[in-house]
Amino acid sequence: MDQLDALAEPAADLLRRVDDALHAHGAPTEHPLWPLLRRLGALTLPSVEAIVALRPAPLLAAGTSLRQVGREYADARAAIGTPRDWEGAGAQAFERYRAGLADHLAGGGASLAGHLHATADYTAALGAWIAASRTGLASVLAASLASAEAVTLVTACPAASPDRELEVATAAAEIAARVLAVVADVVETGESLHAEWTDRLAGIGYHEPGDEPPSPPDSGILRARY
Repeated sequence: MDQLDALAEPAADLLRRVDDALHAHGAPTEHPLWPLLRRLGALTLPSVEAIVALRPAPLLAAGTSLRQVGREYADARAAIGTPRDWEGAGAQAFERYRAGLADHLAGGGASLAGHLHATADYTAALGAWIAASRTGLASVLAASLASAEAVTLVTACPAASPDRELEVATAAAEIAARVLAVVADVVETGESLHAEWTDRLAGIGYHEPGDEPPSPPDSGILRARY
């Protein structure tokens, strides 16, 4: 359990009040909340719940498993040896396919092993993004729970005067704007992270070696030794 988990329940109660007040009273016309609502398309409680549900640990565990499989591909590459007692056109053709398969398994960044390690790096980057997002959100929620606006919302009564309704609407808009600004930053960082890794994680496929004609041995005879 981290700080966000500890704050999730009391924050949910406050944010429910925030969203209810916005539904009932709206927000001041030129308030900074409006562009945030248009950007995210959601009010505070569902936005926060989406981040609370994110956990870095499963991604880090998946990354460890991917690296292990990548090492197994590298071991498989090493196991594909070159036949030493085989000469001729067949041996040359076999070597082309052997080398192509070896490179496909673990021949660099574009190989299976390379992509597994890149995917593991991506899970680590996602895990770091989630951890940072949770910390940032916890900070703004803690400040909101201790704010004067929170007191205004908690003490608001249903049958309030117009002036009191405006005060409640403004308080809700202030909290919502602070919270959604952090959520918008989380979303923007996540989108940038996705864009950064899209090309690096592009799909790969095995390409058979070309039909390069083999060069015959000096004698023109295929020899196999036992």
